[in-house]
Amino acid sequence: MKKVTVITPCYNSRKYLGECLESLEKQTIGMENLQVILVNDASTDNTWEMILEFEKRYPESVVAINLPENRRQGGARNEGLKYASGEYIAFLDSDDNVLPQAYERIYQYAVKTDADIVQFNHYNYTKNEEELCDNCKLEGTIQLQEKATRKLFLMTEAMTMGCWNKIYRRKMVEESQATFAEHRIYEEPKFVYPQMFYARKVSCMKDAFYRIRMNQESTMHCEAKKTGRLLDHPEVQMQTFQYMTEHQELMKNYYEEIEFYFLKTYYIETLFFAGQGKLLLDVDYFKKMQDNVKNLFPRWKENCYLKENDEEKLRKVLSTVQETYDQGKLNVLCEDVYNIMMG
Repeated sequence: MKKVTVITPCYNSRKYLGECLESLEKQTIGMENLQVILVNDASTDNTWEMILEFEKRYPESVVAINLPENRRQGGARNEGLKYASGEYIAFLDSDDNVLPQAYERIYQYAVKTDADIVQFNHYNYTKNEEELCDNCKLEGTIQLQEKATRKLFLMTEAMTMGCWNKIYRRKMVEESQATFAEHRIYEEPKFVYPQMFYARKVSCMKDAFYRIRMNQESTMHCEAKKTGRLLDHPEVQMQTFQYMTEHQELMKNYYEEIEFYFLKTYYIETLFFAGQGKLLLDVDYFKKMQDNVKNLFPRWKENCYLKENDEEKLRKVLSTVQETYDQGKLNVLCEDVYNIMMG
């Protein structure tokens, strides 16, 4: 068994894929201990040829997959997951790269702590500068055997919803059967959030191993700024909630935690992103969002976490669920929500 499976979705990646693959070649864990799954997401450049060339160099370590139609990063990762056979699974985007000691150090820590998930820090970098991003709110290992401990873990948001700054025990991923949202941006929560309920032990490292290229052509720099992509965020959160409702034991044991997460991500974050990017949130879609909140969580005002003193901002935004808006008033609301949450 390979120690780590690395899944990389590739779409028109000619410009940066070489650097990404080189960072894998330089891994101190050794290519012989990696399973590298490269998924060509119906590229129109020579990405597929680059993938095949890399596969020829490491036939025992590389799996090359060619998708006939574009499914975006989520769909490409889902396809890669079907072939994953390593002890742990990692995700690496084709325009990013990892430091040479990354997978050796992270894997060793995972084995040492017997963790189902290990989260680590990353760098944002451009041609001229590099910035350390510390997203780890804790360092060390947490055991999640007790329900009360998992509830605290969920509510402290100790782990982010990004998929690439973590490795996951493959057996846990298979147990959860969670997948990424396809044909969407903001696709990661549908996969990452469910893992938080299946992990029995999680570890966090303050060390940074992953390097995100601040690329103006990347999905989040280009697509996220388009008004039409704004709705991907609430749609993915709705898919995530659908997963939770299909797992009734999780809903039964963690109802208020899931309710709080959904209210914050589905409703508040959508308004926030619209205000932040000055994007149009269609008033008819917003009315549907209000109805979903009221129908799915009719007693949301009684959520114990929303009653806490430090959640005044969230309560203020959520009070708008009951109000009526036209398009002009909604545009102002989005700006107000951004200012409230940033204030």
